[in-house]
Amino acid sequence: MTSEVCWSWTHGTKLVRAETGHYVCHDCIDEEAKILRTHQQLQEIERAIGLYVGDCQLQRQHPSHAKILENVISDFFVRDFPDLKTGNAFRLSLFGKTESELDVIIDVHCSDWLGRSRRHVLNDPPLAHMEVAFRSRFDIEKIKNDLKKVHDTVLAAAALVPPQKVWTAFVGLGNGWDRHRDDVIMAVHHYFHELPPKRVQFDERDSFWDCPDMLIFPGFMLKKHDCCSEPGLLDHWPVYVEIPSALNDPVQRLRPLALSRGFFNHFLRSDLQGKLDVREAWSDAESSSIFGPNLRREPNEQRLVAATHAPENLFIRDPRPEGHTVFLHFIGSENKCSMGRAYVYERRRDSRLDGKTISV
Repeated sequence: MTSEVCWSWTHGTKLVRAETGHYVCHDCIDEEAKILRTHQQLQEIERAIGLYVGDCQLQRQHPSHAKILENVISDFFVRDFPDLKTGNAFRLSLFGKTESELDVIIDVHCSDWLGRSRRHVLNDPPLAHMEVAFRSRFDIEKIKNDLKKVHDTVLAAAALVPPQKVWTAFVGLGNGWDRHRDDVIMAVHHYFHELPPKRVQFDERDSFWDCPDMLIFPGFMLKKHDCCSEPGLLDHWPVYVEIPSALNDPVQRLRPLALSRGFFNHFLRSDLQGKLDVREAWSDAESSSIFGPNLRREPNEQRLVAATHAPENLFIRDPRPEGHTVFLHFIGSENKCSMGRAYVYERRRDSRLDGKTISV
């Protein structure tokens, strides 16, 4: 059934049959070109990964060989903004004798570029910083180390006067991340035991949590978000929303890259205007090419990963254009961290509080 339903999100919950041989119905045919373009771009990344793996089997891999995939990922993220410049960077280490290398830096053209390297990233932060990790075997230490790299970038920019926001992400590629989703989630929560996020006031109206924006893996991603403990309450709790790819998506493994790029493009458009825009990141007509099919087969119910030790109940605010806010209810599961606290929250659609509406 899922292969016969129009992918467009403009239909809401209504199921509309797609045209034969197409992803969309006749009325949404304009969305097809964008869907196919995203598929092609993600398949190019898949092909690049395959060639990279094949090349690495010929002889012992050179340490710089990994830059091939870093360039492939950075090129994918700036497709819609060709005026941006990408490369790497080096940052002074406060606890060692050697500088730390940062995999992918995205920024505008300026005098601080020396070839393909961005200079002075501490006092003049870039637009974005990503760490890319290809793994054929699971490596929990790689997540922790790279998460710290991007987190340090966030903290350094947030400490400036006035504070600045850098878009940051960890990108995990390769089969080594498969079947380790729960281990990844546990590692993310444990990381923040030592460095709990703080809320930074960006201007008179907007604020943000000083932790990385995205953690991207084959088939799923974790996106930074903000919750409250009761519908309508103005308290704040930092979480990562787990977003699995739809099982009926032909580019299921790499779909999180397209989704992350959609959020990055939204951040970039807002940043160039000097503000943090918390409105919808894109229109419903764009969701089919960014997010994938509207009718989705997903491996599990919606989940949150608490970055701190939060209350038993958490609610995501879902503002609506009509002028009211819907609250989605999540409750702590039986998963406990090393301190005996719940850190995975599961959606409770049968709760009397789920979907509770408050007018603004």
